Amino acid sequence: MSPAQRRDMSSQIQECSFSLTHR
Repeated sequence: MSPAQRRDMSSQIQECSFSLTHR
């Protein structure tokens, strides 16, 4: 897995958890 992909995945997860906590 390339670093760019990992960064994209990480930001996606961050967005997801952010949405969950700020319901």
